[in-house]
Amino acid sequence: MVGDDLGHVAAPQHVRAGCPEPATDYYSASEDGKQRLRDQLCPTNYSSADRDVIDALYLRMYEDELDERRRMTLLGNRLITAARHDAGGVTLDLTERITGEREQLTADRRILATGYRDLGTKGRTEQLPPTPCAPVRDLLGDTGIDTAYEVQSRAARLLPCCHSGRRAVVVSG
Repeated sequence: MVGDDLGHVAAPQHVRAGCPEPATDYYSASEDGKQRLRDQLCPTNYSSADRDVIDALYLRMYEDELDERRRMTLLGNRLITAARHDAGGVTLDLTERITGEREQLTADRRILATGYRDLGTKGRTEQLPPTPCAPVRDLLGDTGIDTAYEVQSRAARLLPCCHSGRRAVVVSG
């Protein structure tokens, strides 16, 4: 774990989230390694933000802290239960997901980061949705998506084919 100038603590993957290496690290990791990385990244949503965006956000927050201003509030793990807009801005009713604590936040702007869907076939992942290809998925077993967003399978090799104008997947090996 590493800390930034604001005293926040982040996993190394968060600090270099804008670089391609973390994706390669993830896709080449064992299933246990992938799960550990997902567990680290899931609560932060930094895995879906570019490095320059993260750096700019932290820089602005740090400058505000030096100027003894608080123009930004960074809240995580909150459920928005209501939102109202008026001349004063937007008021959000928030509930902390773990403690259930309720709070209100009024702001002139807001940025909502929704996290990501952890799709998979095992453990605590959100199970892949049922499809007409479920028998093929069952046959393939341990599948994943590589850095080129192509389906990969350790159990079989996927070959695209066209037959009578229809797209199909041929499983071989």
